[in-house]
Amino acid sequence: MFKDIATLLGLDGLLRPRTYADQNFAVVGPLVVYEHNTRLCWQRRGSGFTLDWQQAKDYIRHLNGSNWQGCNTWRLPTLEEVRTVLMPPRHGLSCPDLPLFDASLHWLWTSDHCTKKQAWMADVVESFFDRLDMDGVASVCAVRSDSP
Repeated sequence: MFKDIATLLGLDGLLRPRTYADQNFAVVGPLVVYEHNTRLCWQRRGSGFTLDWQQAKDYIRHLNGSNWQGCNTWRLPTLEEVRTVLMPPRHGLSCPDLPLFDASLHWLWTSDHCTKKQAWMADVVESFFDRLDMDGVASVCAVRSDSP
């Protein structure tokens, strides 16, 4: 399973990107950023607290039900989408200068599950992927495919 994901996403043996995607962010407002190359809008601050996987999906439903930022198409990002926003790790440092993620974010849920009890998450500080039990906790950073 790790080998398949590593091959699919171009990751090394530690599930870190071998190369990093070109990024072209535009700040849409204090809560949303748009990445021109992928044409994705991302939530800048995420959920603000950690959630288990079911709670993460419930959080997305809440965003859509409240028409957050005028949209109801928010979702958890895929592995491939998170891969496009990872940056080389800055060992031991948060990423306050990264325009996408709030400095408090560390682990992000993806929409991809790997077993009945585990889903994939991304460490946006150290820039790698791993499996996390669905009753474990990570942050949520919603994404949508619509233009800003």
